[in-house]
Amino acid sequence: MVQEKKFREDLYYRINVVPILVPPLRNRKADILSLVAEFLGRFNRKYGYQKWIHPDVMDAFLEHDWPGNIRELENTIERLVVTYREDCIGIDALVEICLWSLKSSAEDITSLQACVESEERRLIANAYRTTGSTRKAATILKISQPSMVKKMKKYKITVNKP
Repeated sequence: MVQEKKFREDLYYRINVVPILVPPLRNRKADILSLVAEFLGRFNRKYGYQKWIHPDVMDAFLEHDWPGNIRELENTIERLVVTYREDCIGIDALVEICLWSLKSSAEDITSLQACVESEERRLIANAYRTTGSTRKAATILKISQPSMVKKMKKYKITVNKP
């Protein structure tokens, strides 16, 4: 742009001290979970809600390409928190509110292990969020409390503290 006289040369040299290369969010999938947690906490505090995101929605977030990068993710979370009526933001919210088109079941064939883990994650998250206690959730699921804690860590199910 400097060569084409579309950007001032002196300004270019002022800001070109340390190049900062930030890859797009689609190349940093590991950052999505922590960003979702940050944005969800921020908007829950801002609007006075106690909403949480279903693990299936987190899976959909990880599969999405995020052409709008972090700003698109932030706006999506805020839209879901503000406009979705339920405390648990489910996969239907993405379709209903954000107008996402999700893969059809024929395109979404996965391994048995992946399906079992997805269902286990859903059950553990629901049991914990219903009871608010790892001990009570473990009792409902008929597993030990240490197993419950290990599985929550495995699936990155966080304890929401007000």
